Formats: sequence, C-alpha cells, structure tokens
Amino acid sequence: MSAPADLAAAPTAPVRRPRLFARPCWAGLVGAVLGLGIALTPSLLPRPWLYEGIIAGLGAAIGYGVGTFFSWLLRRPLKVIEPGPAFKHRAWVGLAVLGPLFSIYFLLLGTGWQNEVRTLVGQPDEGLSTGVIVAAVAVPTFLVAWFVARLLRRFNGWIGRGLDRILPTWVAWTLSVAVIVLLVV
Repeated sequence: MSAPADLAAAPTAPVRRPRLFARPCWAGLVGAVLGLGIALTPSLLPRPWLYEGIIAGLGAAIGYGVGTFFSWLLRRPLKVIEPGPAFKHRAWVGLAVLGPLFSIYFLLLGTGWQNEVRTLVGQPDEGLSTGVIVAAVAVPTFLVAWFVARLLRRFNGWIGRGLDRILPTWVAWTLSVAVIVLLVV
C-alpha cells in the first residue's frame, strides 16, 4: 500500500530546533571557561565545596552571557565580517579540545588555592579530589542558569512581540525588559 501521489510529492518544511535547545554560542562557551577560571580564584577565607561549585557554575554562566553579548555586538551592530566555514570548524574543534583542558586546569588551580587558604587559617587540607566534587556542582548550576536565561530571553521576546502590536516598538521592548527585570528581582 503506497501513499497518494500528492502526499508523497508535497515538499516538507525543514525541521527547526526550538531556540531553547539551539547550539550554544562559541564565544559564549569561551566566556564560560574564562568565567569558571575567574570564579575559582582564591578568596580570603576558605569556601566549602558546595559554595565553590555554585560560585563556579554561576561564574561560568555569567562568562557565557558576556561572551554571547560580545558575539552579538560584533555580528549585529558592528557588522564585522563573518568567518568562513573552515575557520568556524577549526574554532569549534579547538574549543572542544582546549575548553575541557582549561576547565580541568582551572579546577585544579582553584582546589589548590582553596587548600592553601585552608592551611593558612588552620583548617585541614581537603585534597585535590574536591575539584571533582566542585565540578559536579558547577556543571548542573551552569546548565540550570543557562536554561533559565534562555527561558527568560524567550519570554522577553514573547512579551515584546505582543506589546509591539499595540505600542510603538521602543516602548514595547522597554516594557518587556522591565517586566522581565521585575520578575527576576
């Protein structure tokens, strides 16, 4: 039994992934790795592994946001020339190799620094295994923050487009951002 000829010949629209689960931004991921490293710098007092992991995950999320902002800034308002596909491929491969290596390096450095601070204040050294626990807390923290940010961005677009039908564009998008800020704060 075959399908009718008109159904088989009908063109199918390309399947589009929802923006919520779209591929992450390359510059955002570079920013996330740098944000992770910055968040793991030593503090004046030792931090427990749970706080260290939460701070590292939020630092990575903030770094992702900063990197994504700079990517948007270069592409849209400044209209910098888009790199070619070969360069983009090499950049993604480089990030796939160097990103995890730098993340592990930053985790080891951060754990070492925290252990030095613990020793200076007379607390026992927790060892390098704490880095694994910090990573186990930081990764889900980053993913939750990243997902919530994408949800808020999507909600902002929905509100802005709805208000844009009845208000001037600049008023609609300003109110949309204000609503999101009020919801978050």
